Amino acid sequence: REGIIDEYMEKLKSLFNPDTLSSVMCRSLLAIDYKGYIYDCDFNLALGLRVKGYEDKKFWEVDLEEFHPEITTGEHCYACTVGLGSSCQGQLIKSKTHERVSEYYGKKLSGTKDLKTSACCTMDNLPRYVRDVLPYIVEEVQEKFYGCGSPIPPAIEGCTVVDLGCGTGRDCFVASKLVGPEGRVIGIDMTEEQLEVARRNLNRQMERFGYRRPNVEFRQGLIEDLRTPGIEDSSVDVVISNCVINLSPDKEAVFREIFRVLKPGGELYFSDLFSDRRVPDHLKDDPVLLGECLAGAMYIEDFRRLLLELGIRDYRVVSKRRINLDNPEIEEKIGMVDFY
Repeated sequence: REGIIDEYMEKLKSLFNPDTLSSVMCRSLLAIDYKGYIYDCDFNLALGLRVKGYEDKKFWEVDLEEFHPEITTGEHCYACTVGLGSSCQGQLIKSKTHERVSEYYGKKLSGTKDLKTSACCTMDNLPRYVRDVLPYIVEEVQEKFYGCGSPIPPAIEGCTVVDLGCGTGRDCFVASKLVGPEGRVIGIDMTEEQLEVARRNLNRQMERFGYRRPNVEFRQGLIEDLRTPGIEDSSVDVVISNCVINLSPDKEAVFREIFRVLKPGGELYFSDLFSDRRVPDHLKDDPVLLGECLAGAMYIEDFRRLLLELGIRDYRVVSKRRINLDNPEIEEKIGMVDFY
């Protein structure tokens, strides 16, 4: 066992994610022991490290209005800042980026008409097999669709398909028709408001297709972590995603999860925004640019290098077109970058 702990700590340090710092447990919660003493977190409680300056105070003796202690840190803190973040309270649900995206698509947008650019609604030249299904899709689902292309392949009858960032379920329902009653479609999304629309229209959509039982299910979760919503290793024939991967703060984790869940010979099809250069750092936190799929767009060369690092040497660009932003205010902010 010699060296295992050191190796483990080095692994934690290498996976440090600064996006988790604003939402780790010690920033918003305290741990209290059975005697009433105060600790920054459950880890510090287990280690007996009481809050600095309040070592002899019980929680009822503390004036919370003036309670601004220095947090006691150590190597164990890396356990809360790995990947998407975790703590003894359980996995942290979202980073700042996740919260902003969920707020934008869950509360600020009520439909496609609310988008400020055309980046998320570039839908020219849909394949015939998709166009033939769209008239059967429930109207509310179509009105709240924010995709930028058509990542659904033909000839998927009987397949298991996972849609990453499924939103209100439009692509899931199209895939449902194409896989047929013996196939299966799983939609993953983190935004409850979007999933509510998908779920309440599920039975109605199945009736339109003439299916006796649903072949679609919707699960809440993060696309960077498909284990939590129950997607097992090598269990999926096709992964699709439509203008969502750009929204992720950890794209490497997304692709690692995709290749984990795909069966040998399985395929990924996705439509997304890419940029001809890296988006400047000071624009990446802009909530509108992020929600409009611009701030998180991957520089195409970074994408190529990432796939190589993951062992993927052969990817195909089926089609691309330049995005016209059609919004002077947004063009003034980010017009130096071309998007495709």
